[in-house]
Amino acid sequence: MLKFSLKQLEIFVTVAELNSFTNAAKALYLTQSTVSAHISGLESALNTRLFSRDARRSVTLTAQGQRLYPAAKRILSDCRELTSLVEN
Repeated sequence: MLKFSLKQLEIFVTVAELNSFTNAAKALYLTQSTVSAHISGLESALNTRLFSRDARRSVTLTAQGQRLYPAAKRILSDCRELTSLVEN
């Protein structure tokens, strides 16, 4: 059984692309605390840190996050494709 959700992957990818929890929250129409909770849950499920955070509230991917990013993008793309298959 999966210990994480597609929503967590979607939020992870958005944070990674925007380098910001706050900007990701705005883009996803969520609160910053919701984004943080989803990332914390994903990190807990995978037992690793995905982002490095600095004092200026900037975030960058850790080495583990860099490895996860392309796979997460692929999974989300596959899910979009799956949805389009049944809609047509």
